[in-house]
Amino acid sequence: MHHGIDPVEARNPRRAILAGYRLRTNYRSVVHEAGAANIEPALGHAVEGVVIEITDSIRQALRRKEGWPVRYREIEVEVKIVDTDEIVDALTYIVTPEYRLPFDLPVTQRYRDLILEGAARFHFRQTYQRRLRRILRPLDAEGLVYHARCRTLDRSEP
Repeated sequence: MHHGIDPVEARNPRRAILAGYRLRTNYRSVVHEAGAANIEPALGHAVEGVVIEITDSIRQALRRKEGWPVRYREIEVEVKIVDTDEIVDALTYIVTPEYRLPFDLPVTQRYRDLILEGAARFHFRQTYQRRLRRILRPLDAEGLVYHARCRTLDRSEP
C-alpha cells in the first residue's frame, strides 16, 4: 500500500495523452515542502500520462491524498489511448485557484525520480521525457525555493 492505495486495485494501465493541457509545478506541497505537479489548460500543449481503471476505494484514497476538494479538485477529461487511438473519459486532479501559484517550484529529488521512472517505464516519447526533466527542477540542497520575485519560501512557512 502507498498512501492507502493498494496497487492491485489499479487495473489496466495504458499510456495516454491529454491534449490542450500542460504540466506545471505551481503547487506547494505541505508534506514535501516543495513543488508538486498540476495541469492547466494550454492550447497547443499536451500532457503524457497513464490512465488506469480504479475502484471506489482507490478514488477515496486519491481524494484524501490530493486534499480534495480544498487543494485539488476532480475534473473529467478526454484522453487518447496511445496504443489504440481510442478516446476515453478520465478523471484527473487540478490545483484549486486558492492554492495555485503564479510560478513553478522545484520538486524533491524523490518526486522527480518517481515521475521520470514512470515516464520511462511506460515509454513516453523521448522528447516528452526531456521536457519532464526540464519542468521537474530538483529542489536545491538547502531546501530553499525561490521564485521570480526572489521572495524566499522556507521550511518554516505553512
